[in-house]
Parts: sequence; C-alpha cells; structure tokens
Amino acid sequence: MRSDPALSLKNLTVCYGGGCEACRGEMAKGMKKNRCPVCGSIWALREVSLSLFSGEILGVVGESGSGKSSLLKCLYFDEIPLGGQLTLPDIAENAFSLSRQAQRRIRNAHMGMVHQNPMLGLRMDYSAAANIAENLIAANCRNVRLLQDRIDELLDIVEMSSYRRRETPRHFSGGMQQRVQIAKAIANRPDILLLDEVTTGLDLSVQAKILDVLKKIIRDFNISAVLVSHDLAVIRMLAHRTVVMLDGKIIEQGLTDQVLEDPQHFYTQQLVHSLLCI
Repeated sequence: MRSDPALSLKNLTVCYGGGCEACRGEMAKGMKKNRCPVCGSIWALREVSLSLFSGEILGVVGESGSGKSSLLKCLYFDEIPLGGQLTLPDIAENAFSLSRQAQRRIRNAHMGMVHQNPMLGLRMDYSAAANIAENLIAANCRNVRLLQDRIDELLDIVEMSSYRRRETPRHFSGGMQQRVQIAKAIANRPDILLLDEVTTGLDLSVQAKILDVLKKIIRDFNISAVLVSHDLAVIRMLAHRTVVMLDGKIIEQGLTDQVLEDPQHFYTQQLVHSLLCI
C-alpha cells in the first residue's frame, strides 16, 4: 500500500482575516489558540503537512474549529490557501498555484467529495441520475447510452435500487442521500476520495451500511481516502493512519491503533477517554 504518495501536502496555511504582526512569524508562537487576540484573524490551518498513500484511508480527527473542514476544502480546491504546496502524481507544479480552470480539471478527473450536508453535494431538485450525470458530463462523457449504463452501475455499487434513479434527493432519507453523494463522488473513478463527516446525523444501522459501502468501494477500486470525523469509532473502523488536529495544527499522528490505544498528546488522551466513557 505504501509506495509513492497519492497526495503530499506541505505547510498548508489558511487565515481568515488579514493577520498582523502579533499573529505572523515568530510572534505567533505565543498564541494559545488559533484566533489572534490583537486583530481577530483566525488561523484555520497553520503549516499543516501530511501524505496520503495509494489505497490508504487517512483519518482526521479533532474538535469543531480544529481545521478539519478547511483542510478538505483546500484539497478539493474550494478554499484558496494563504500558503502551502500540494503535490499530486503526474503534476509537476504545486497544484495550489495552478489556474482555477486547471484545478477544476484535476478535481473532475482525480477527486471525489462526499459532504457532511448532502445539500452541499447534491442538487436537491435534480433526479439522482441527473446528479450523477453532472460529474460524468464534467469529465467529458457525452454518450447518452454510456451515461445511462454508468449511472446504473454506480447505483448498484452503492446498493441503491435503480428504479429510484428518477426520484429527487429531496425526497430521500439521509442515508439514501449519502448513497447518491457517494455514487456521484466515484462516478469518474477518482484516485482520491474526500469524506467529510459522512455518517453524522444518521441512525446507527444506517451508519453501518454506509461505512460498509465505503469500505467495499475503497478496497475494490484501490482508492485513497481522507476521512474527517469526530467519531473515533468510525476512524477506528476505517482508517489505516490517523492525524489529530487542534487549533489548526496537527498535534499527533501515526497508525490508527497506535494513536487510539497509546495516545501521547494530552488532547488525544482526552478524545480517547471520551470514547471509552460512552
């Protein structure tokens, strides 16, 4: 599984606000949190570096405001970082420095995204089939028969009845909406899948089914995935390695079993303890 990275990220930095002398450079080391007490700027991410290997699921955990969602937004080119370098196979340049058009091409061809809120990933008034077709068309698939066959194949992969292809996600349950999102995300056979709290708000039985679908897809298609979750049980079930984030920084990382069974940082110890107390 570990060969050349499917994705390599170095010194990713995101700041909401202009920043000031008090929160830049050496002076920032005195900040206890990621909000500057002087200018009020929020450093959502500060010099975050990580790698994702082929076929690997990388878990990302941390409390709300730790920078998890900002990380995924940057990887999916929905957020423009203040600084950092994103290296992808067969792309010589820093992907963050490319034009928006080039970034969209990378996203359409090599990445898939499943949002926590299906309304961010789906057009609720379009049919399930039309939602999936949107990604296929963006990748230059124009043959109607091929589109129909691929949509049926994808609905079968996510274990969704094909007769529901003409229904709109607005009338689906949360679990069914996530299945459509997953089908849409893998439509173009991406190398990398970005998963943002995909089971939040779902019943336990539905969560288990969604996780089983994701495990099978990632294994069968050898997809690399970044899995953001506040649920350590989900991370333990899926992730090979895990990074722990706090205040826009990675404070601990390693094999998932190692991080969860022998946490070194006090914050990670608190997270694991909260799981054990449930």
